[in-house]
Amino acid sequence: MTSAIASAVTATGSRSGTTDAATSELTGNIDTFLKLLTTQLRNQDPTDPMDPNEMVGQLSQFAMVEQQIAVNRHMNSLISLQRSAVMLDAAGLVGQTVEVESQSLELRGGATQALALPSADGAVGQVRIAITNQAGDKVREAVVPLDANGSSWRWDGRTDAGRAAADGTYSVTVAGLDSSGRSRRNITSAVSGTVTSIERSGDLAMLALGNLVVPADALRRVGP
Repeated sequence: MTSAIASAVTATGSRSGTTDAATSELTGNIDTFLKLLTTQLRNQDPTDPMDPNEMVGQLSQFAMVEQQIAVNRHMNSLISLQRSAVMLDAAGLVGQTVEVESQSLELRGGATQALALPSADGAVGQVRIAITNQAGDKVREAVVPLDANGSSWRWDGRTDAGRAAADGTYSVTVAGLDSSGRSRRNITSAVSGTVTSIERSGDLAMLALGNLVVPADALRRVGP
């Protein structure tokens, strides 16, 4: 019987689930344990009584599990408060012009987000922008000169053949080129736009720039 009780204690500590369910399960196991303990003490062999150390050990296990459940409950409360705080902080970005790192563009009705370009330097004076669809086919490529203060480029939603591309999500890559057109380095792509709403996905706050949704930690700059 004592091994069954120990198994119940172990199961209570290791089983996953919500803290409320774990608390209910623990309470049920304690009640069962006390009933079994009382019955065992009432009917034990006087010449071979129950080891008090074993009884104390089992009670200690229940106490430790109960403490862990309480800790988990408090941690869940703190995490919930932190999520709310992150959402409230991010809410101040609604209506703001921002720049975020993104390897995607969302095309809707021929309009998309502007691609933020870096400043020119001694090694890189222009960039090659390649836009591919979800099938991995390149639909548009453009070589754009850079200026000293940074600039932006907006895809007009047309393919290299001049046809209107279908609405959807497109991947974008940016390669830095020297004055002779040779590739020097890849550049982290970034888009700029107005934050239209704040969303939550799991534990993450998400920024929506129209149809483009990115994690809040992709934020690179606020302001025009």
